[in-house]
Amino acid sequence: MLEAMPPRPSVRTARDHREHSGACATHRGYRRALGCLVVLVGLHWRSLLIASGLPAIAFSSAASTGRPGRRGGPLALAAGSSSKGVQLVTNTMCPFAQKAWVALEESGLSYETKEISLYGSNGKPAWFMKLSPRGEIPVIALPDGSAVVDSESILDWIAEQAPSMAPSDAAAGAAWRSLLSDRLLPAGKRQVLMGGGKEELDQALADMDAALRGAGTNFAAGDHFSVADAAAVPFVQRLAENYGIPKELTALSAWWARVRARPGVSKTIMKSGGGGGERRVTS
Repeated sequence: MLEAMPPRPSVRTARDHREHSGACATHRGYRRALGCLVVLVGLHWRSLLIASGLPAIAFSSAASTGRPGRRGGPLALAAGSSSKGVQLVTNTMCPFAQKAWVALEESGLSYETKEISLYGSNGKPAWFMKLSPRGEIPVIALPDGSAVVDSESILDWIAEQAPSMAPSDAAAGAAWRSLLSDRLLPAGKRQVLMGGGKEELDQALADMDAALRGAGTNFAAGDHFSVADAAAVPFVQRLAENYGIPKELTALSAWWARVRARPGVSKTIMKSGGGGGERRVTS
């Protein structure tokens, strides 16, 4: 299956935790392919506390969006918020931000993109830290000053605003997203940082393949592309580019070929490098 890698010395490992408690912030030396894999499995900035000026965040159920239950934390802004004036604050090299970008592109919602640096002298500005006190990317900033923080919460918000992005099979969508967050990402983290987790990573990929074969549909949670598919795009992309999808996982390979060809996905696939200062793009 995937070729085992030796442990990388002198890398400080982060405490095991879910992706929502991490940020897409990584050491300069990991900016290229291996760095993206380190980022995608959970390294984080230390939480930064902001004493005042924090936007209000509302909560709503994610039951219909194909998202597994979460333990605390913001879910999404209440349904019914207008997409007019929506801004995605992001960095194009961040895999967690990429899945939000994919979902927005596929949703047809109107939005503007503002890109910020991940680190260095052009790092995260004060206005951004007020939106996201932990420094997490991505963030959806809304016209009323409130924000949706955490890429999974953003997927839920998009599915509420654009129902076509909700999985037609909510249970399958939830199972798929749990497989990604609970198994694929932790196994990838162990493989990249410590040289372990190869068997767990192979099994997670095999189970993704089995889920696609068992469903008998073109996408992860039904016959149309949904936020469940968007959740997997950055991670399968990086695995495919850097290691290749094992040839025996034919359903996963076929799924990736279909998904990779979609305009809303291909637009988000960046070459290594970049991730510079602020810039704004309207979609």
